Amino acid sequence: MIEFSNFKEMPKALSKLQVAVKNPNRNKKAYNYFYADMDEVLNCIKKPCSENGFSIVQMPFNDGEVLGVETLLIHDSGEYIKGKFGSKLAKQDPQSVGSQVSYYRRYSLLSMFNLSQEDDDGASVSKPQASASVASDKQKIFLHTLMVEKNVMLTDELKNKLRTISSINCSNAIKALQSHNISEFNKIVGV
Repeated sequence: MIEFSNFKEMPKALSKLQVAVKNPNRNKKAYNYFYADMDEVLNCIKKPCSENGFSIVQMPFNDGEVLGVETLLIHDSGEYIKGKFGSKLAKQDPQSVGSQVSYYRRYSLLSMFNLSQEDDDGASVSKPQASASVASDKQKIFLHTLMVEKNVMLTDELKNKLRTISSINCSNAIKALQSHNISEFNKIVGV
């Protein structure tokens, strides 16, 4: 759910803010991919927000089975943008709740500021073989085994795509095959 105040001064200040805020660097690694942690996201937006008359307020909410975060971007004119982001909680222990709230806080800020959480200064384009996001041999072997089990024909085009498949796409392709969704598998691998 997104809510806006009546705008008069905020749009002009927001356009200046969006130029000042830079994408956060991917400074943490988990599950074979890199991401920008909460500190990195906040470091990218706090100073530009302050310099352009903005404040951020984030509060967790619990609405029945839904746990989430409400994020409020307030301009010093009193104008604001407010958004809620949440889902059902899979696990009820404090660690899971804290992790989910942190995840929603981070992605709410990335969305609100129209940020990408990756910036490798062109390294992925200039040196694709050195990219940390390429699927591991173990992932590729597991995917190939599933393809054989599901009778997926290994064409030359598919072989070429699988050589450079990203870790995330490989994981998603594995999930698609495990759930017998061949059309989703084809979409993920691009054939």
